[in-house]
Amino acid sequence: IFHPQRYTLELLEIILGGMMSSRLFIELRDKLGIAYYVKTSAEADPDTGYLVTQAGVDNKNVKKAISTILKEYKRISQKRVPKNELKKAKDYIKGKTTLLLESSDAQASFYAGQELLEKKILTLKEIFKKIDKISQSDILKVAKDIFQPQKLNLAIIGPFKDKERFQKLLKL
Repeated sequence: IFHPQRYTLELLEIILGGMMSSRLFIELRDKLGIAYYVKTSAEADPDTGYLVTQAGVDNKNVKKAISTILKEYKRISQKRVPKNELKKAKDYIKGKTTLLLESSDAQASFYAGQELLEKKILTLKEIFKKIDKISQSDILKVAKDIFQPQKLNLAIIGPFKDKERFQKLLKL
């Protein structure tokens, strides 16, 4: 929750699969037509966190979907995100956050959570300033830290018995 790179992680999440114009949504759903849905999300708790990509695919396309997701993980951890793509993600997260805080109870929860858990309250303007400071290099650094073979895990729901077949795919 309080990690200094939490906003960088949120941007990485959005770029990969956090919106319909994200990399994985375009690749898996629009270009390849193999996914019913694609979503990347990150969760930050006080002492742990994770980034996950979920996709709804036909059993016959599971291997292709996994390979495509891993290829994108590798690409984002080796090459800087283009400036226009980063700006689009920043605009998206700022717009989404603004809309989420449209009600008084959402604002109360937002600010109370900061006070209770962090003992520090940041205004939206201050948060957006932090988001605007995030660079292409920051995204690359976080991606390199996250997308390492020893940190990857895979969960599949379906009629699959040969787990070795999928473990072989978990390479970047």
